[in-house]
Amino acid sequence: MKTDFLFIKRSVPIVLRALSVLFVAFSFGYALVLHNAVSVDVSKNFYFLVSETTHLEAGSFLAQQMGGAGYFLEDSTGEYVALAVYTDLSDAQSVQDSLQGQEVTIVKKSVDTLRFKTREEKRRASVVVNALERLYAYIDLINQESFRLEKGGTQRSSKTFLEILCKQFSYTANEYEGEYPSFARVCKQAEEALAACRETTVFATDLRYLACSLSNSFVNLCKNFSL
Repeated sequence: MKTDFLFIKRSVPIVLRALSVLFVAFSFGYALVLHNAVSVDVSKNFYFLVSETTHLEAGSFLAQQMGGAGYFLEDSTGEYVALAVYTDLSDAQSVQDSLQGQEVTIVKKSVDTLRFKTREEKRRASVVVNALERLYAYIDLINQESFRLEKGGTQRSSKTFLEILCKQFSYTANEYEGEYPSFARVCKQAEEALAACRETTVFATDLRYLACSLSNSFVNLCKNFSL
């Protein structure tokens, strides 16, 4: 037993040194990968106007009754019901100020730099960046249509617009299906959501919900190319 104890006692430092060497090697290797990575600055911000509630389903229903998105948003600080999303902070603050008496706050989700580390990622870097830029533009168009509809836009003109945008999402999904399948799936889901909107009365709340969903998807897609 004494011999076994001495063996274990002598082995522990050896194991610890080995683990330390492996950790340093891994850290050096990962640092080298990051050093050789292709970095692209995208600098996109999304400002979600949210309400804090302990009952998400009830909060979502009430938000939609008031014309809000009612989108479930999860953040590192908690879970919220999103009323809308904006790409400009002043727009979010302006709407927040107009909702005096209601407990609403702004949750910011942002994407700064994409890092393409592997050879395959570097090859597809321009494909990914161009795809995300296109999605960002689509989100802006959806938001603009929700504002226009709320200010008196006709159903006919709105359905015509959504038909065109639906075709754009379909085209984009097919274009990126091979090179960027996760992005293509997001576009396909957006196409299906817009098609469903066109089948009945188009409501601004439905478009706000889609804008929130796509904005969150944008951030999640970018996480694949973060540190």
